[in-house]
Amino acid sequence: MSFLFTTGQTQVCDEADFPDFQFLTGFSERESPSEKLRDLRKICRENPQFSAKNLPEPDTKIGRSDLPLIEFRGKEAGFPLLRVAIFAGIHGDEPEGVHALVRLLQTLDQNPGLAEGYHLFCYPVCNPTGLLQQTRETVSGTDINREFWKNSEEPEVVFLQQEIQRITPHGILALHTDDTSEGFYGYAHGAVLTENLIAPALRAAEEVLPRNRDAFIDGFPAADSVIRKTYPGILSAPPDASPKPFEIILETPAKPPAFLKEAALVLATQTILAEYRKLIAFADNI
Repeated sequence: MSFLFTTGQTQVCDEADFPDFQFLTGFSERESPSEKLRDLRKICRENPQFSAKNLPEPDTKIGRSDLPLIEFRGKEAGFPLLRVAIFAGIHGDEPEGVHALVRLLQTLDQNPGLAEGYHLFCYPVCNPTGLLQQTRETVSGTDINREFWKNSEEPEVVFLQQEIQRITPHGILALHTDDTSEGFYGYAHGAVLTENLIAPALRAAEEVLPRNRDAFIDGFPAADSVIRKTYPGILSAPPDASPKPFEIILETPAKPPAFLKEAALVLATQTILAEYRKLIAFADNI
């Protein structure tokens, strides 16, 4: 099956156009996030490197909703396991991040060496009521990605803040979709080494999707598809965190077919993990 989409020029593509990316096989636009999460729970039952639980469930007007946490514990790589938290589904109308994070974990089930040296904390559905309604906001009408570290009482924000404080991650990744962008881009903040992670991640994503090279993206100045500023209240480490973790937000454009959006997010995330491990190993050997 081929897909036609526009990113400045018309292109036709399908999975066969990307023979080097075998993980593309099986990407489905018909499978729901809940079906994908069921597949993950099966992996967690059968693979001891994985575990799954639900955070305290927020009370909402449409009932109680799961806020799942999937952990992956890789083998040590000569240094203490690196803690990286990966968040998706912060906006309920952006399922690509949910699917990409599930696909990443499914890939690690088959090839755990890709995350050797890591303890990954993965939150694939940060806004369960929004995902259910396919809305950016929660059922209460709140954009939770403007509420962090502002004394918010939104239950999803409270629980995720508690998780960030509990695990004190070395790095934070958030997976998003931008329906106003024609290309892939990212936000980069936090530790100085972040710039050494975002650039190769964007190059990896560019293998399947074009980059947004505009001088202004999402209302902010951008250079080489990277934004350094951001909105107040986005999901991040606490303002007083020390040392500061690297913080990267990956944004895929909305127009391309689902399998390409998800593939770009997976490629970029895998690249960040590989590059960060290299940096830590190099520093450990100095």
